[in-house]
Amino acid sequence: AGGAVEQLTESPAQETHPAWLPDGERLIFVSHRDGAPALYLLEIDSGEQTRLSLPAPASWPAVSPDGTRLAFAAAPAETGDWDIYEVALDAARPVPDTVRRRTFVAGSDIAPAWRPDGAALAFAGNRGDGLRLFLLELEEELAYSLTEMRASQWAPRWLDGERLLFHAYDGRRLQVYLLDLETGALGLLNRDLDSAAWPAPLFGGPPRAVVTGPEKE
Repeated sequence: AGGAVEQLTESPAQETHPAWLPDGERLIFVSHRDGAPALYLLEIDSGEQTRLSLPAPASWPAVSPDGTRLAFAAAPAETGDWDIYEVALDAARPVPDTVRRRTFVAGSDIAPAWRPDGAALAFAGNRGDGLRLFLLELEEELAYSLTEMRASQWAPRWLDGERLLFHAYDGRRLQVYLLDLETGALGLLNRDLDSAAWPAPLFGGPPRAVVTGPEKE
C-alpha cells in the first residue's frame, strides 16, 4: 500500500524463502549463516531470531493455513536426498517428536505448498527427467503427478483448492502458469512479460496473484 521497506535481518549470509505465520507477527525463513541452509524463526517486533531444531540442511518452509504445521524440504546426512518433511508447531515452535518424512522416492523433492484445506501438499519432484509438480494427499500418503510439461516446474502456490500457480523454466526463460486441477487446463499468465517467476497469491479478496518480472509486477 505504499509503505516503507523495512529490512528484517542483517546477517551477511544469504537468507531466503520467508513464510508468514497466520498471526502476521512471526515468520520462518531460510538462512545460510551456519554454512548450510537451515530454518529460523523471526519475531518481527523484537527482531529475535532462533534456529529451529529440525533436520538440516533444510529449505522451502511452508506453514499450514491454520498455523499448526510446517512442511519443508530437507536432506539430512542419513538420507542425503532432498525430501518433504512435516512437523507440528506449538506457538510457532516445532514439536521434535512429530517430525515426519513424507516422500521416499529417489530424487529431489522440494517446494511444498499447502492446499487451502490443509489436507494435501503440492511439491516439485525430480524423478530423473527434471522437476515436475506432484500432489501428496497426506491422509492416504499418496503422491501423484500433476504436470507433464518438458520445462522444469517448481514454486507451486495455491490460488484456491482447485487451481495452482507455479513457474517453469524451459532453458531460456521463466514463465508463470495457472493449472486447473479439475479440468487439467493450463494457462500462461505472463503474456505481457518476457520472463516472470515466484507467483504469490493474495488472499482475503477476489482471486489475484503477484508475479515478479523484469519490468513490472
